[in-house]
Amino acid sequence: MKILKLLDSIINRLAKNYTLWIVGGLVLLALVGYQLYAAVFVRLPEPPVYSNYFVLPPQRGPAPTPGASPATNGTTAQAVPPATSYGGKDQWTDNQRARYYQTSQGSLVMPYAWFRALEWRASREMFAAPHVQARYGLLPDNNPEYNKDLMPVGIVKNIVPDQYVENLGEGHKEWASISCAACHTGQIVYKGTAMRIDGGQSFWNFDKWSGDMVFSLMLTSSVPSRFERFCSRVYGLGDNARCSADAKSHLRQQVKRYFNSDLVDSAIIALLRHTYPTTEGFTRTSALGRGVNGEFGPWDPCTSKFDRHCYRNVNVNTGPVSFPPLWYTHEYDWVQSTTAIRQPLGRNVTEAWGVSVRVEVKDEAKRWAATANIDDMFWMETLISILQAPEWPAGVFGPIDQARAARGKYLYEQAVWDKAPPAEQAELPANPDALILGPNPDRPKTGYCARCHAPVFEPVGAYSSNTQYGRFLQLPLYRQEVMDTDPDDAKQFSSRQAHTGYLKSAFNGKDVVGVGEALTVCITNILNKWFNEHNISGECREIMQGHRQNLFRAPLGYPARPLDGYWSTGPYLHNGSVRTLYELLSPVSEREKKFWVGTREYDPYYLGYRNDSVEGAFLFDTSLPGNSNAGHEFRDAAPGTRGVIGPYLTPEQRLDILEYLKVLRSVQEYLDKYPETRNRLAQRTALLDAMSPFYENNRQKYGVWTWVEPGNKPESEGGFDRNVFCQALISAAKSQPYTATSGAQPSPSPSGSPARNGRQ
Repeated sequence: MKILKLLDSIINRLAKNYTLWIVGGLVLLALVGYQLYAAVFVRLPEPPVYSNYFVLPPQRGPAPTPGASPATNGTTAQAVPPATSYGGKDQWTDNQRARYYQTSQGSLVMPYAWFRALEWRASREMFAAPHVQARYGLLPDNNPEYNKDLMPVGIVKNIVPDQYVENLGEGHKEWASISCAACHTGQIVYKGTAMRIDGGQSFWNFDKWSGDMVFSLMLTSSVPSRFERFCSRVYGLGDNARCSADAKSHLRQQVKRYFNSDLVDSAIIALLRHTYPTTEGFTRTSALGRGVNGEFGPWDPCTSKFDRHCYRNVNVNTGPVSFPPLWYTHEYDWVQSTTAIRQPLGRNVTEAWGVSVRVEVKDEAKRWAATANIDDMFWMETLISILQAPEWPAGVFGPIDQARAARGKYLYEQAVWDKAPPAEQAELPANPDALILGPNPDRPKTGYCARCHAPVFEPVGAYSSNTQYGRFLQLPLYRQEVMDTDPDDAKQFSSRQAHTGYLKSAFNGKDVVGVGEALTVCITNILNKWFNEHNISGECREIMQGHRQNLFRAPLGYPARPLDGYWSTGPYLHNGSVRTLYELLSPVSEREKKFWVGTREYDPYYLGYRNDSVEGAFLFDTSLPGNSNAGHEFRDAAPGTRGVIGPYLTPEQRLDILEYLKVLRSVQEYLDKYPETRNRLAQRTALLDAMSPFYENNRQKYGVWTWVEPGNKPESEGGFDRNVFCQALISAAKSQPYTATSGAQPSPSPSGSPARNGRQ
């Protein structure tokens, strides 16, 4: 009883002690605040800033000559023959690489002065500092000759053309911008040696980068002392100076206008609606989902941000995909994770629009005006078109086991799986309205891997009657019930529709259109407006458009690409759900269900990044939507078993195939066999040489230091005359004429008419 009385006395005292309650409440509030802060500002790794690295050279020479079947114990040929010449460059110069790192596509992410003046999160560190940007997986570019502000690779200064400054540029001439290099520059590390991979898979955590940037600006605008420092930096007064009242008032008005822009609106709406519930993390992003949300979102008229009709074109997306490597993409018939885009230039405009190129859609008189830098995109695409797969760095990882590589080549190219379904059952059927060709009869029937991944030309005349430039490689598209890989990316994009809103007249009065038709109409109009504004027509326009029609489609399936250089592009499958290539050749039951993504440390034995729980690493959980690691499975099973594409491979056989993948060079070897494609590197090199005075070497021509974005300046200020530019392109094309294709008649193929499936 005494104990109960004592407890009752203590409780009564606590109940009457308001100070204690207040303190307890403050402690609880602090704990809740900390949890909210930790949820918004997720911890990020603190990697070393790898300013010292070497660039992996391209893979040269043919792959190993196939040895005899492993059962006969035959001898093998040398795995890595001497380098050969292909009649053109297959590697970038240092100047081209530096120019690529700092060339803008025209996206307007944040006014450049603000980006440079912004403090990171709740700290006093600068958001633009190289060591802070490295936390998001961006690479340093420490060459002050080309990058005086030491911006990271792919985060660049964009100069808005004067006619677009007030409306599309919100009154700002210079903007921080995203370029190709941010998503498509790779780097792997092994025991302290950093290896840069041109066109490789980026490590960028775009979701956290963009979210932190906007929240950092919100915090800055809310805290007077932070805003004071921000203002003094924006106006170049220094950290210890103070802005005038008028300067602060003007800057606050500009910040308010920025927060009311479609870019920030869409970011806030995405956060409130949980638009991207599957964490993207490092090495991947919801590319198609974010892209079309950014493009179609502003089409709907809105009376307020909370109008139920607002953002009907912003859909939830659970389909993050890995950043793909860029080598040989110019050779493929269609690109993107679901092979949705036909033309390289159209692909660039689409991607750039999705990451904040501003396009006028509301004002019909100005419609299709865009901040996209079309000529700069063409230069970058041409530069990318000479890329070859990277060479295995034997000096770092160790030499190739030639006997193992030859055994691997036999399994890859010659071994036969007697349970393999015929192409008519495995691939998507021909559908001219959906721009799908169907199975290619020239595809090999042998090889555990080659029957899907070997390069094969599309039929003569496919998609266009113009065959002068030669055919492209047809990537096979596999049915979902056959591959059984995660369906979300393809399924959500294929079913995507857009409410036309402001653009109803552009779609002949239709209220709703399919994603293929939406993109075809919009991108074609953006390109045509730019070409017409700059008086670019005829042969020059054909060269810049890559000799292809601007077509879009939305197939419900995924492609099988050639695997040259894919040893450097983990994690694997389109959604990055399989950590190593070894696991990709294993039964699903042997694959990791959870693994860490956050270290660049490479595993040269199993081919992929190590599973290290470093600070800030992202835990990849394959049980979450969009993250399935099922399908593409090698195991013993009954014919037609969903997701099983080959027989069980012993651990030794898996390692044999991995060894061959280190030296695989199927694409260029295939192109070199045919007169119509043998000269492509020389053709593209000629175009790059013609553009060199306008790009990486334009300082020599104009005598100015600021060579960034010359296409957006008048010639007197370091820009260039596009008539002169076009003449240089035409002369270069004539100096390396295209070899005519054979006299074979075009086979029946899609003609480019509007499709009923995916282009409606």
